[in-house]
Amino acid sequence: MSGIILLIDEVGSELTLWTYPVKIVPIFPRLMTLSSSLAPTVYMLLYQYFPRWKGFILADIITSVIITLILLPLAARWNFIVFLNWKHIYSTLIFITAAIISKLLIEFVNSLESKSAVQT
Repeated sequence: MSGIILLIDEVGSELTLWTYPVKIVPIFPRLMTLSSSLAPTVYMLLYQYFPRWKGFILADIITSVIITLILLPLAARWNFIVFLNWKHIYSTLIFITAAIISKLLIEFVNSLESKSAVQT
């Protein structure tokens, strides 16, 4: 999850959709500390507590809306991020898609592991 978010974050920054005027940790670029810790932790909990797809997608949508309607505006207000050619609401679809891709990858790896365990 953090890899997907960091990639999208880098692309958005390079396309000047947003910028980060403040570095939270000076040795790390942009919001890498938040992108690589907060989002993966939140989505890890979603994956843990909502193993079935229906519950996961519903929780994913709710979480993505909370992030984009509460956390991103707060980050913008505190000047951690400045949206240039982007509205924070656009991020909802990105968070939802990233979580679904992550869950698909996790389930794929789990299925490979299950097949491997049966064969040995």
